[in-house]
Amino acid sequence: MSSSVHPQHTQQPGHEHPHDEHHDTIGETVHKAMHAEDEPMESSAPFALVALTYLAILAVAALCIAAVAWWL
Repeated sequence: MSSSVHPQHTQQPGHEHPHDEHHDTIGETVHKAMHAEDEPMESSAPFALVALTYLAILAVAALCIAAVAWWL
């Protein structure tokens, strides 16, 4: 009767039981944690590059406007 109530506990060939899954060692966990901290820095680098490029373009545009205003 319990097998009909809990069919997910029946183990089929080729399927692992949820409790038999691989658990990381301490070294693997530390390695993943160290690389997880690196990811936000890498993802924010393109944003900083875009922001600096945008500011450089604004500075050049401001210099062009100032040069035209001085020439007139």
